[in-house]
Amino acid sequence: MKKIVLLVVLVLLVASMSVLLFACSSKVAGNTYVLESVTVTLEGATEEQIASVKSGVEAQYKDSKLTFNKDGTMVLSKEGQDVSTQYYVQDGKNIYIGSTAEVDTDRDPDGVVDGKNITITTSYGEYKINIVLVKE
Repeated sequence: MKKIVLLVVLVLLVASMSVLLFACSSKVAGNTYVLESVTVTLEGATEEQIASVKSGVEAQYKDSKLTFNKDGTMVLSKEGQDVSTQYYVQDGKNIYIGSTAEVDTDRDPDGVVDGKNITITTSYGEYKINIVLVKE
């Protein structure tokens, strides 16, 4: 009986420590991210069409940095110049992005944090685009 109780306590302790470590490592505020990869999909599209959209997205984000400020702003900079500023809200692993400080969180998230990576899902026409950013 003591072994079972000890095992349960040990499992609960490890689980709670894992949650704490995950929560600490997934906060984006104060961090900067750079492009790691781009995936483009569209059922029925040719490889050339997919490659064209993918290269356009990669060119847009190549040498760019996305900084999540602690004040809720998110700044995209390229070659040291600020290109755009938007607002974000992080709710757990989900990131919501908006053009005003009143970011709508009653919808699917724009991005998902996974450790040191963020996957931002967007679209271009009917193309689905996943942009993976890695913490700098």
